[in-house]
Amino acid sequence: MKHQPALLGFSQKRRTGFTLIELLVVIAIIAALAAVVFGGLTGVDKSTSLRSGQAVIANMLSAARSKAMASGHDVLFLVNDNASDVTRYRRMLAVVDRLDTTKVYSVAYLPAGNYVVPHQSRFSSSLIKDGTDWSTTSGASLTSTALSATVSRSVESATSETWESFPLYVEGTSNQQGRIVIASGRELSPTEAGNAGAPIQLESPDQVRDMLMSYYGLARMINDKLGF
Repeated sequence: MKHQPALLGFSQKRRTGFTLIELLVVIAIIAALAAVVFGGLTGVDKSTSLRSGQAVIANMLSAARSKAMASGHDVLFLVNDNASDVTRYRRMLAVVDRLDTTKVYSVAYLPAGNYVVPHQSRFSSSLIKDGTDWSTTSGASLTSTALSATVSRSVESATSETWESFPLYVEGTSNQQGRIVIASGRELSPTEAGNAGAPIQLESPDQVRDMLMSYYGLARMINDKLGF
């Protein structure tokens, strides 16, 4: 007859779960990692968006130069400067005939959250966050120096609006060298805009891209603030 092994005089307790404190620690670690990951992705998204905006402007400028040379008509590359229409302001681009005010060759918009930084004469502290330094490594301002001139045009609108302009002549040249800078930003609520005095806010001088325009109407892309 076989005997069963004698039972031990005590029971062994096996841990089959986690304590509440351990679970809370794990949740806290996961939350911290998620914040880091999604924060990083936000930065990546903004960088990708700026690169797309830079490509939109570069393509528009190239098309404008080609149009001027092929048609024998001087053209203007335009950036909307009508602050009363936040959907168009600093995001709407156009290529038009310089002399014939009725001819509009092409229109495009920058991706949401991208804005062309104004020329320094139209750049004000109301457009930026307090305490941010919008200057280059040489001390100059991070503004669109190539967009010094303005024109009044009606482009997909019943009324004329103010536009910053960059000319391209039939020879493929221009007399307005300098930069066309784009930056990340956000649209302000009506209350915020009323307090700030501007419909948008440019977020960071480190989130910028640039097209450096030459006498020959060609753009050299600069991808970060250190290249300015």
